[in-house]
Amino acid sequence: MNNMKKLILLLLGLFIVNTISAQQDPQFSLNMFNNAVVNPGYSGTNGMVCASAINRTQWLGFNDGEGAPKTVAFNINAPLEKISSGIGLTIVDDRLGFEKNFQMNINYSYIMKDVGIRGSILGIGLSGGMYNKAMGVFGDGVEGWITPSSLGSTSGSSQNPHSDPLVPLTEAKTIFDAGFGVWYRTNDLYFGLSTTHLLGNSFKFTNSTTPIVRHFHITAGYFLTLPNPLFELKPSVYIKSEFTTTVTSIGARVIYNKQFWGGLSVRLNSADAVTAMIGATLPNNIGFGIAYDMSLSTLGSYNSGSLEIVLRYCFSAGGGKGKSKYGSVRFL
Repeated sequence: MNNMKKLILLLLGLFIVNTISAQQDPQFSLNMFNNAVVNPGYSGTNGMVCASAINRTQWLGFNDGEGAPKTVAFNINAPLEKISSGIGLTIVDDRLGFEKNFQMNINYSYIMKDVGIRGSILGIGLSGGMYNKAMGVFGDGVEGWITPSSLGSTSGSSQNPHSDPLVPLTEAKTIFDAGFGVWYRTNDLYFGLSTTHLLGNSFKFTNSTTPIVRHFHITAGYFLTLPNPLFELKPSVYIKSEFTTTVTSIGARVIYNKQFWGGLSVRLNSADAVTAMIGATLPNNIGFGIAYDMSLSTLGSYNSGSLEIVLRYCFSAGGGKGKSKYGSVRFL
């Protein structure tokens, strides 16, 4: 019965995942703090050295936490003002069930100022690096996950989860990966357009081939000063698509005194969710945020939501206290 329960949960999870199977880029809720990871054109456009890390734990309580999606994304980027450029390093570790994905990219952007609007910044960037995908059963996953073909046989059980030939014991492949992005912002708005997995390479495993699909990311946001100047409203939209499946997040944050904020967003796709978020940017330019997703899909009956945490620190490339040269700590 315990194995059957795990199988039901696995099949349900696979059903939800298969509806967005072409989308291989990990899901985030705090996308407004993750621009440097998906868009190399963002690198250096803030005029400061910025480091950020996002940790996402999805489907809390699902199968006692075994095999549920877990993602960590890290980025550090900085301006190179003497050559009107920016550079960055991005690392993403994404895990789901029998699969581990590790990406590491170097980002470069060419930066232009006063494009169209005085005080605006335009970054055009490229990224390149490695993408490692490992398939198999890892650690406690041996006991926590079983394959459908392992049921119905005397040898098939949680002690023999390898009867499916498409789930190898352990196999890993590494390919070269690349991306492209454009980032534009003024003091009041921003817009980004980028593509990841530009080359469309494939992982060739012993028994299968897994193509990496190009993903397109569009993001935009605007700052509105409310009647009380201490408060600002920031509506934003984020779209991720590979022209088969599209995930759209629409939300808004209220920012108090350019430091403290809270907001809500709605994610529209086959795994709909409502997200509540809070955070702050401290005077020393250390920022943090917490987001909690409540799933509106069928899978929501089998988990307690998803939790995401972001930490961010920015400082002046010249060694000062870190006040943005563009006078807009709202973009931290």
